[in-house]
Amino acid sequence: DLAVMHLWPSMNDKRAIMRAYKLADSRGDSNGTLSKKEFFQFLHFLAEYTKLVQQFNAVDSDRDGRISFDELRRGKSKLGLGNISDNEIRQVFAAMDANVGGKVEVQKHRAQNDTKLQNDLRSAAMTR
Repeated sequence: DLAVMHLWPSMNDKRAIMRAYKLADSRGDSNGTLSKKEFFQFLHFLAEYTKLVQQFNAVDSDRDGRISFDELRRGKSKLGLGNISDNEIRQVFAAMDANVGGKVEVQKHRAQNDTKLQNDLRSAAMTR
């Protein structure tokens, strides 16, 4: 992770680095090395997680690591969703709030994205 932080300082979120590494380590051997293919997957996952964290932080106005419906509604223009109605935002929030706790945590939202990222990579590999 030190190399990533040195070479790509904008991607210096340690949790994103570790999550991207674990997801890219398709062999599951966790021996500290990635194959060339896994390394490129790692970079893809890291870029996606970094973007997710930046978007999440842009709307997390109270900086508690969670976003409420009101924070999402107030911050929707920061996400390029300025023309979306409050009802549509409510639907998006409900889909993100899996435990119906009224807040969405970045870690839980990252976990929901793991499967999507893996499927995106598989689809991209099939079209090559």
